[in-house]
Amino acid sequence: MAKQNQRIEKNNKPIIKKGNTFLFIIIVFCTPVLLYIQTITYGFTHFDDDVIISNNYEFLNKTNNIPQAFLTNAFIQKGGTFYRPLQTISYIIDTQFSNGNNAWMYHLSNILLWGLIAVALYLFLKRFLLSPILSLISTIGYCVHPLFVSTVAWIPARGDLILTLFTLISFVYLFKYQQNNKLIYLISHWVTFTLALFCKETAIILPVLYILYFICFSENLKFKKHHLALASLYLLSGIVWFLLRSKAIGTFSDQIRELGIASILSNTPSFFESLSKIFIPFDFSPIPEFTAFKIITGIIICCSILVFFFKNKNTTKSNLFFLSWFIVLMLPPLIYKHPLIDYLDHRFFLPLIGILAFSASTLPSKWTDNYKLNKSWLPISFILLLSGITFTKTKYYSNSVSFYNAAVKENPKSAIAFHNRGYEKSLVGDNIGAIDDFNKAIANSPNYYHAYCSRGISKLNIGNYVDAISDFDSAIRIHPNYAEAYNSRANAKNYIHQFKESINDYTTAISINPQYFNAYNNRGIVKASINDNQGAIDDYTNTIALNPSYAEAYYNRGSVRAKLNDNLGAISDFNKAIEINPKYEDAYINKGIAMIISGNSKAAITCFDKAIEINPQSIEAYGNRAITNLSIKDYVSVIKDCEILLRFNSKDERVLNLMNQAQQELNKLHHYK
Repeated sequence: MAKQNQRIEKNNKPIIKKGNTFLFIIIVFCTPVLLYIQTITYGFTHFDDDVIISNNYEFLNKTNNIPQAFLTNAFIQKGGTFYRPLQTISYIIDTQFSNGNNAWMYHLSNILLWGLIAVALYLFLKRFLLSPILSLISTIGYCVHPLFVSTVAWIPARGDLILTLFTLISFVYLFKYQQNNKLIYLISHWVTFTLALFCKETAIILPVLYILYFICFSENLKFKKHHLALASLYLLSGIVWFLLRSKAIGTFSDQIRELGIASILSNTPSFFESLSKIFIPFDFSPIPEFTAFKIITGIIICCSILVFFFKNKNTTKSNLFFLSWFIVLMLPPLIYKHPLIDYLDHRFFLPLIGILAFSASTLPSKWTDNYKLNKSWLPISFILLLSGITFTKTKYYSNSVSFYNAAVKENPKSAIAFHNRGYEKSLVGDNIGAIDDFNKAIANSPNYYHAYCSRGISKLNIGNYVDAISDFDSAIRIHPNYAEAYNSRANAKNYIHQFKESINDYTTAISINPQYFNAYNNRGIVKASINDNQGAIDDYTNTIALNPSYAEAYYNRGSVRAKLNDNLGAISDFNKAIEINPKYEDAYINKGIAMIISGNSKAAITCFDKAIEINPQSIEAYGNRAITNLSIKDYVSVIKDCEILLRFNSKDERVLNLMNQAQQELNKLHHYK
């Protein structure tokens, strides 16, 4: 194995002094941290981060769920495809500091991880490259490359960050063990490999790279006892990982439709796109697509690398190892193919370290020997150019609007980008704009059933029930087991009073997905509207069994119980709804009404007071409080509430009559006095 040298200047003084190693580590750590520090002010993109973090805040907020992270998938659910427990644990840790469902801490963690990766990458490269200054420049160039903006600025890329960190550290310990033969380095290498394994599935192939490293750099290829021990440790980690993964999301055979040869073939162009993007860093979309230009450019680059490798007389085993690194680590991401996304850039983060190291190691020696910092204007200029592009591209990730605007601008063929932007518009009430985006999503992907369903929901929101039902029909025709489409079509049929058909659709949705608590709740609402009160209560009870934290189900069941004169049951349900959602205005109002019926007027007034505190514009709360105060002869309070109600509608006869009645009773009291 080649020993590290320090390049010597003409005056025989070393360019890199020992003390500079620490300085270089500080530089490589600070470079990505300073470049990306602006992202701590960014929010969520709503591209998986809302599903993983926002929708699972209750889970992530409890540190005692850390063991459970090993029994769920990357989206903190059972089943699925991706198993990344250490990613989930990192989010749990972030949540403890984020002061609620706030994005700043998640971004900060990504930035700090990038800094640590930069340090590990520098040490990794220095192990192979003769020049520390070349390792420094190469590391900085990688840190500022715009190809990796999504890896840092997009929170769900956390798995790739921690995978890369532990992979590089595992190799650093492998280097140390091979040099010093100390048991502590062997154990540290195994531990960091195991940690990498629980970061992302890609790590399952790392032992192949360890073997290649051994073949390429060992002076003696004889098999020794410690090799058997290390192989046994790899196997042990793999077995534990496989058993836990199978328990969390099922075996590989359960996911054969999503993983396999067909996916690998359709993902093959990403090999060439990654090479094109690393060498021509000017075309980056948050949701990229395969393009002929990038594929052809990548093929040319790939052929050039191979020609150089086989024709160059100075080709080393290091060159072979670096190319193997790229090829081997590119294979696992190819196994999964998203139906609407060609690829995402963060998947190249770890594999392209091989291309970086290969490129740096093949530079002519006259470029790297006797290298002086005062002659670094060319690489520094290039690094500044890349930094400027990266700094600009990070702004795409500042919030969901800028993210999807950039996604559709950079890739107007992306159906999922248009769909998700449309969904964001629908959340703020821009249903017309949402429908326009859903139209474009469907134009790009005519069988995109999610887009039909989403468009139907927006049409439902603007009262276009017939066209909404037509869209839900289309979604169901494309995907007959699409439970959400049946649920949405049932909602539309409920609006046009097709109650029987609506109940049938809810029932179908439940038969497809027995855990679909929203469908149970919605079916209960329809049953209550047609006076099937017991059926409604049964549906609400099933909803609560599936989701005990669903406040609306308790409220709905309480309302039906109140209708059946079960005031104690109603009050109990309203209390539970309020416990889950302390700002549940309607629950306070209905609890107050139930209290009146139960003869507890003072408690009723307290409920109405709370509802008004939550919503000072609550006409229903003021009206009920006024009537209750009339019953306990607090006429002054009645008049005050009526005066407030008349500000909303000065001609409301019911309020005027109530106010007159209170005034007359008050006049009588004064008259008797």
